Amino acid sequence: MTKKKLLIVDDEPMILKIITTALDLQKYEIDTAHNRHTAEALVNKNKYDLVVCDVFLPDTEMLEFVDFLKEIDLDYRIILMSGYLRQDGFGANSDEVNTINTILMLADRKGVSSVLYKPFSLETLRAKVENALAE
Repeated sequence: MTKKKLLIVDDEPMILKIITTALDLQKYEIDTAHNRHTAEALVNKNKYDLVVCDVFLPDTEMLEFVDFLKEIDLDYRIILMSGYLRQDGFGANSDEVNTINTILMLADRKGVSSVLYKPFSLETLRAKVENALAE
């Protein structure tokens, strides 16, 4: 059985380590990148079954990276994750909630499979990855 190939992109090294440790390395081949530049170089060399990417990276607007992925392959499966975006909007002022809603709406229109809200449980991570790969 061929392993599914994943790319995990986050500027926090601990998040990269947690995700790669949590996902069964027997089941997936995983590459990591800490910024858009590195992620784009990997995408240009490899075909991934799924990209799991932080919404806010220091060197990009996240939806621009989604556009980059979709230009390469419209069928790219993408999970966005963020600690800034919260599913319940708790603690956010009205401008932040509007920004969050706009990002989520645009991400959905661009074909993003799912959003993973930090902090997340390892079970939620695994379920979202499995669901995205099953699409």
